[in-house]
Amino acid sequence: MNGRISRKTLEELRLRASIVDVVSEYVELRRAGSSLRGLCPFHREKTPSFFVSSEKGVFHCFGCGAGGDFISFVMQYKKVDYREAVEELCERTGVEVIYEGGGGEADVLKRLFDVNRFGADYYHKVLFQKGNPARTYLKKRGIEEDTARSLTIGYGGGGRRGLAREIKVEGLDVEAAIECGLLFQRRNGEVVDRFSGRLIFPIFTTAGKIAGFAGRSLDDSEPKYINSSESRIYKKKNLLYGLNFSGKFVREEGRVYVVEGYMDWIIMWQAGIKNVVATCGTAMTSNHFRALKKVTDKVILLFDGDMAGRKAAVRSMEPAYEAGISPLVFFPPKKRDPDDWIREVGVESVKDALGGAKLLMEYIIDAAAKKFDLNSISQRLDYLKLVGKYLKNVRDPVEKEMFVQEIAAKLNLTADDIRKWTAKQEGDVIAAPGIDSAEKALKIKPEEAMVGFLLKHPRCAAREDVKMAISAIEDTELAEIASKLTNEPDESGTILESSINREGEKLASKLSKAVLLYEQFFPEEKEGDLEKILGFIALRRKEDELARIISAFKEEGDRAKREEMLRLQMKLKKDIEETRKNL
Repeated sequence: MNGRISRKTLEELRLRASIVDVVSEYVELRRAGSSLRGLCPFHREKTPSFFVSSEKGVFHCFGCGAGGDFISFVMQYKKVDYREAVEELCERTGVEVIYEGGGGEADVLKRLFDVNRFGADYYHKVLFQKGNPARTYLKKRGIEEDTARSLTIGYGGGGRRGLAREIKVEGLDVEAAIECGLLFQRRNGEVVDRFSGRLIFPIFTTAGKIAGFAGRSLDDSEPKYINSSESRIYKKKNLLYGLNFSGKFVREEGRVYVVEGYMDWIIMWQAGIKNVVATCGTAMTSNHFRALKKVTDKVILLFDGDMAGRKAAVRSMEPAYEAGISPLVFFPPKKRDPDDWIREVGVESVKDALGGAKLLMEYIIDAAAKKFDLNSISQRLDYLKLVGKYLKNVRDPVEKEMFVQEIAAKLNLTADDIRKWTAKQEGDVIAAPGIDSAEKALKIKPEEAMVGFLLKHPRCAAREDVKMAISAIEDTELAEIASKLTNEPDESGTILESSINREGEKLASKLSKAVLLYEQFFPEEKEGDLEKILGFIALRRKEDELARIISAFKEEGDRAKREEMLRLQMKLKKDIEETRKNL
């Protein structure tokens, strides 16, 4: 997307999004003074060294140094750039993204959606022309005409240039149609239809706009399905087929079934199971689960009963728990898919059977037990390693404890044995420094705590002793931020925000660390805290000066100068002692 994300968008996002809400989706946070604390998601550790300040909207890990605001968090966790992080957060919070300086981005998006709507209507009309092989195919698959009409199913049977010709006749944007993947341009420059000869399923956003299409071959030739290419409006990792239709029913039923195929969805929908969605030719992602969580917490993966379907369900575990969903699974018997199953046994039998869905982790525990010989010590260990790999995704302590007890029963061990083993496996990387190291950091770099204090009490930056302390900061980036606070004390929030968002991860980490250092060691957050921080700064400088003199003393050969240095050492040591007593 061209153009900058507008300031209005960012302001609206900051009003709707909370760093605690964003981070809590990935990290279990607990109150620690005026901040929140948890295990860092960016490195493995046993002792929590990851802190979040809800007041200033920043996070920092004192172990690995990661830090920033909620946008920085998504950037680092998802490994996306600033724009992608903002766009994802806006989508999750319902904020409309407005771009500026990019040549009318809202108009571009409208043209993309408009050309998709035109393409859907065109192919839908073609489907209901006489002598159409696609209608014969639908009848064979058990899809009724009313269903096809309500879902705007279409057929690309108008030749290789049918849609391309109609788009030009209507004066629509050909480039937009190419970007959407309705058309494609050959090497010779000729523009032709992408979905020619295929049965076409429009894919809607939850707002009812057509974002893309899936096209199925009528004779099962490969590729059986082709999808719209990724575009500004079509991203498979975010879209679920049918959610625009089923959202109301999902809320009413309190659960949602997720199937893998468009035909699976259509047959279930037509049979009266309305609380269902389908993936768009891709694996389930954390964004899919988050979209579902807006309407229900109960997600049942109804994937194909063959090995491929079972593996796909297991792969869904990590993104599900990442989104805060503990998914259930059910596999149709005899390796069937939901489409065949429902047509073979009938909807009532399917509904009854679905009551037997079990938690995905429970399925893994049971299925793995059948895979290994649990009378063999080596295979018992292999079993434990396998289920332990998935168990680490479970974040709710009560739920995790129930699974621990299930695993223990399978192995005839105690739950405590399993807890100790999993704790050892999850902590097999040397833990990063926790809070004790943060205390050392305060003593080593009190200037950071001072900047954290000034971001909360910016008017104190006008004090002469503070200005002197700022002028002596050796870290040029921190010194620049501190200087801005002395010149613009009323803009502390803006300074923090702009520095985190625009100056890079290194500075974002420094600033978030500064805020959290201050919050952790001065939980009451009084203006008088500044005296203690300045005391630490003075102590550090005296210690540095003493170390310099001791080093020079060892090299000095002149007796008089050595005596002078000795006197200075004694004086500095006394000053340092006094300063320490007052801190």
